[in-house]
Amino acid sequence: MKKIFIFLMMVIVSLCAADSESVDNKKVVDSEWDSNIFSTYEIEGVNEAKIYLATTQDGGFLFGGFESPIEGRSRCNPVNKEIKNLARKDLPKEVHILCGDFLNGNFKEGRFESIILKNGKIVVPTLHTQFTTKQINMRYDLSKKIGMSYTAICSPNQEIQEVLNRFYNMSFSCENMRERFIPILKQGLNTNTSTQEEEYHQITISNSISYFDGKTLVVQEGSNVYNGGAHGKSAENATIFDYQGNRIDIESLMDKESPVLKEKLWNIYLQKYKPFIQATEFNISTTLTLEYDGIGFIYQPYEIQPYSSGIPHLVLPFKDAKLFFKGTVAVQYLFE
Repeated sequence: MKKIFIFLMMVIVSLCAADSESVDNKKVVDSEWDSNIFSTYEIEGVNEAKIYLATTQDGGFLFGGFESPIEGRSRCNPVNKEIKNLARKDLPKEVHILCGDFLNGNFKEGRFESIILKNGKIVVPTLHTQFTTKQINMRYDLSKKIGMSYTAICSPNQEIQEVLNRFYNMSFSCENMRERFIPILKQGLNTNTSTQEEEYHQITISNSISYFDGKTLVVQEGSNVYNGGAHGKSAENATIFDYQGNRIDIESLMDKESPVLKEKLWNIYLQKYKPFIQATEFNISTTLTLEYDGIGFIYQPYEIQPYSSGIPHLVLPFKDAKLFFKGTVAVQYLFE
């Protein structure tokens, strides 16, 4: 399932010093630049409590999370509004948000107008820190049937850009991003496909930040390869970084052979989905990510659900997850 990501990284490494002048730029089509904003809010009167909020440049809600030493951690979700798989233009710009059972609030045009704490107190959260990322979708076509679409991200914030440099394994900036990534599209097609006109071969790769807090962030990688038929082959991966650009490996510290962990994940699966497989076919995923309410176990299409269900995530709460990691994990603070 991770072959597309391994391939992508190999292509990027080989092209770090590529000469963009050798690429036919006329074949590359760009969409407009989009920006996402990642804001950290503090809550007055609540010691060390923070809200993490990701929004689009025009004020649409992407995702959010909450943390407090006393109340713990939870995801912030819009009430009665499903945002998964929505186009950017359809993301809610005004909606009521719930963060666990500790607070709820009114989200409007990219920010919390006010929040209500569990004790009924109404406060306006204070913006603490903020960074932005920019993303551009570039498309390169060899023919009507053979092409590659790549959505990559950069950041005007130097600290975040250094993390992205580590992720892509090359140095670039928002100013030279297009020139640096154009050769990847061309090489990706030439390396990974037959160029016969009658064969379909469409590659789609998309990167985004799917989680952030005061110490770590997660870069999500999504891919789809279409060679004709009803649908393509999709996959998802995630890479965890600290803000110094160090990759954080939690997979190797997890007890992947634990029958107790397997049973817990199986029960979470039964609560969330109509079973697609038998218990004897169920395995512990080794593709992990961070969620605001626990460790996310990522399953690829058909592993536990049909293709129509997308990429399933089973989230194990932090209080349970900490029992299945050996030694000290770099994200130990999430378990405390």
